Amino acid sequence: MQIKSFILFLFISICTAQIQVQSLGRSGLENALLMERKGDLQEAQKIYELILETKPKNRQAYNRLKNIYKRLGDYMAAAELISNWLKYSPHDLQQQVELGEIFHISDNHEQAAHLWNEFIQQYGQNPSAYRMLIHTYSRLGLGDKMIQLVYEGRKQFADPDFMALDMGTFYQSRQSVEKALSEYLIFAQYNPHQDKIILDKILIISDDKETIPIIENHLFKKIDASPNISHSFLSALYFKVGRYDESLQHQLAIAGDQQIRWKGLNTFAANLRQEKQFKLAIQTYQTLLQKIRSNQKEIEVKELGKVLLGLGQVYEDQILPHQISNSLILNEINNVFFSSGFYQPSSISTASLEQAINLYNTILNELVSTSFSPKAHFRLGEIQFKVLQDLDGARLAYETALASSPNKKLAFKIHTSLIDLLMAEGKIADVQLYISQLPRNVVAGNEGQLIIKSLKAMLFNGDIDSSIVILDNYLVHLIPIDKHFNDLMEMQTTLHTHVTDGTGMDKEALLQYLKGEKLLIQNKLSEAITVFANMRVNQPTSNITATAAVREIFSRLQLGQTAELKQPLQWLNESNDGDKGLVLSGEIAEFIDHDTQAALGFYEQLLQNYPKSLLVEPIRQHIREIRSNLES
Repeated sequence: MQIKSFILFLFISICTAQIQVQSLGRSGLENALLMERKGDLQEAQKIYELILETKPKNRQAYNRLKNIYKRLGDYMAAAELISNWLKYSPHDLQQQVELGEIFHISDNHEQAAHLWNEFIQQYGQNPSAYRMLIHTYSRLGLGDKMIQLVYEGRKQFADPDFMALDMGTFYQSRQSVEKALSEYLIFAQYNPHQDKIILDKILIISDDKETIPIIENHLFKKIDASPNISHSFLSALYFKVGRYDESLQHQLAIAGDQQIRWKGLNTFAANLRQEKQFKLAIQTYQTLLQKIRSNQKEIEVKELGKVLLGLGQVYEDQILPHQISNSLILNEINNVFFSSGFYQPSSISTASLEQAINLYNTILNELVSTSFSPKAHFRLGEIQFKVLQDLDGARLAYETALASSPNKKLAFKIHTSLIDLLMAEGKIADVQLYISQLPRNVVAGNEGQLIIKSLKAMLFNGDIDSSIVILDNYLVHLIPIDKHFNDLMEMQTTLHTHVTDGTGMDKEALLQYLKGEKLLIQNKLSEAITVFANMRVNQPTSNITATAAVREIFSRLQLGQTAELKQPLQWLNESNDGDKGLVLSGEIAEFIDHDTQAALGFYEQLLQNYPKSLLVEPIRQHIREIRSNLES
């Protein structure tokens, strides 16, 4: 019996040992993690404790067990665990700080303070030790202790910007704007290559308009100590709030490396152009052009090309000064399928046109065989095509641009313009052949846009049924974040509404509308107007007729037929799309007739008559902008 008992005991011991060995290995950690995921913290705790009994330096088991103790609120066990760990790793700074943290959150503040003080005394020469403790103070909400330690650290290390970025963030989170700015500017002063980080933070602070004078004051105080940073920040601030003249003054005041200043001014001028601040953009480009040309050394080709091209595009933007380019209604119906970029001679600014052409020709004369040459040819082609309506001249310019070795991106733009040119010439049937012969490197990455061009040609050729099949198949594989997704979905809906689910009358209305759009892309405005006007008579109930009426109105505006707008506007106002009619009436009053009060009347009528219209919110915002401008 004794022998049997001994054998049984030995067997159990061996099994237990095997289990323990297994637990101490990889499988033990895996089992513990599995227990954690199941929510069985007690069982996981047991396994981690068992591992640490034989492997006290197992960091993973140590960290997991410590976190369990903290989750369970067993802070004494956590403190004991950390203390044991420090016996084996006495210089583990993070764990020393955390031990104090454990005592603090368990309300033993005196012991925590004692440990932290000893920590600083022992490691006071180590900046990392300070940072660890400062971050701990911040996390625990011990703001006063954190601030005190930061200033002690700055003295200790003779480092005036020690933890300045962290302090700025700390003060900003507590809405202490002035203190935050002081810390940010200290950081920027000593870390000029990271000024973008600080600028972003300052611009966020400026979202509150009341902070703008405070920011200005702080930046002006820093001009002597950090002139470039102060001028740069002031320029960005003023640009953001629309004080463009002041923004330019500070941009010009930035000193330093010539190349960096030129690049900065180029970017600044381009941003002014985007904001339609054309006068200041021209002034900036001309100032920069003078600086580059007066340079005693060799002229910097790259910067010169950027200036000439940018200046040309500013003038090009002003060729058509009176177009309602920001019309809510025009933007609503314009999509990748239906858009005509032709400018009408009656509204062209000849001075801007001449300036743009001269600047592009300057590039061709002075910067031969550079990357700017194909860009200039392309811009001249766009002017020939859309402004002067010289289709032969446009084709020559595009082909010359292609022969001038453009980069892939520009090459694709040129090819798409040549496709549009084919459509403008009425050679719709040639579009598919042209697309099929495009170089493979140009097609790669641009398949979606080429499919759209192909579909557009098919629609204008009257091949609606094939267009539906191709479009349906393409949309199956298209992701919603694609930039053309909404336009394609809209076209799919239009085709199915009028063809798949519609009547013969609906399909005929769509075919008439496509006929009108085809005439528009050929710049045959008078013929297109006739088609759209007839739709009001022959297809008044089709929902696409309202879109046709809008097209008619804009086409008449392009031809200067303001007296003929009454009928289509009245029809639109009385249709199911009366909200569009009112907005369009308001935009014509505002931008064409320059009658702000009449425009407000139409906009207010929209709010009253169509409270559920999608146009309500943008119009309400626009009304506020108008009234704000009137008051100022």
